[in-house]
Amino acid sequence: MGFWGSLVSGAASIGNWVANNSGSIVSAVGTIARIAGKVLAEEDILADNNLLATLSEDLDEAANVLAGYAKKEYPAPKIESEAGFRLKGPYELPAFWPEPTTETTSGIPPVISADVNKFLALNRLPNTLGEKSNATDIGNALAQLMFATQSARVIDRIGDIPIRAVDLKVTYPNNVILSGGNVWYQVPLGNSGHAGWHSCIRLWLQSTQKADEAIQAERKSWMVMAKPMSEIRPEGGSYNSVTLSVQWNGARSVAPLMKKALDTMLKDRKSKIELMAPAVVDGTKFTYQFHSDTNMGPAVVAAKMSGAVTEVLPPVTDTHSLPRMPDIKIENMATFIG
Repeated sequence: MGFWGSLVSGAASIGNWVANNSGSIVSAVGTIARIAGKVLAEEDILADNNLLATLSEDLDEAANVLAGYAKKEYPAPKIESEAGFRLKGPYELPAFWPEPTTETTSGIPPVISADVNKFLALNRLPNTLGEKSNATDIGNALAQLMFATQSARVIDRIGDIPIRAVDLKVTYPNNVILSGGNVWYQVPLGNSGHAGWHSCIRLWLQSTQKADEAIQAERKSWMVMAKPMSEIRPEGGSYNSVTLSVQWNGARSVAPLMKKALDTMLKDRKSKIELMAPAVVDGTKFTYQFHSDTNMGPAVVAAKMSGAVTEVLPPVTDTHSLPRMPDIKIENMATFIG
């Protein structure tokens, strides 16, 4: 699904997904149209020679309807403490979740938590709260709450379609309060009762200046400075550029671990691997661009990263439940002749 792993964003993209994945397109299109304030008869849907355009228009309007409900249900919260708290927001994510489910022994799939963490990262919101291995993975905590249907309430009905909302709140005592909610309706996909969720997440952040400064200082401590090409290869010449991604299942404690792994990897002077650009981090996925000699292929660079992560990764314990290894992929490779 492009940048997102578990959700579809944007009316045109959502419409295309629904059109191509619904077992009963009539039911899906009819449901979305009713949320948008229209009533489409089955024969009208079947006779539409530009159904994707109609679906995209209705999804846009339905998203506005959801945003209106979210704004009403989750207005700016009253500051819960006068001890220096400041309010930021709102932060909104309109999206279509193809088939969220909590009907597994492990709860929400990691790919959904990863997308929530991407949303947080794109809005400069913290992905973790707390101390090191005991930190809370905020993306995972919010994802578990978002799809907890037993905690949801019906806030309205459009015809026979219930509009539901569930409250979201993650706190770090005396420092940070992230609160808001998720508003959604279900779109029947016609496959044995399966349904997607068209939703709008709306969040507010309350934090103290001390907490903001601590979060920024922590992020800076995770950075590894990239070197300019004039310093990496002052005399010119040919080289390889390799882009690697390191995808974790959660956000807890992984940023400082990746700094340690990168430091370990770059300190191996025999490898002649250098970081060419700042890391791109979206919460649980870290993307790096490396420079290496032409006799060192991308697989070798990936193996070096894998070895460095293995070296710094602490053993799994009751208080440290990171996966044994992240998924490391070669995203791009190019050879530059100089």
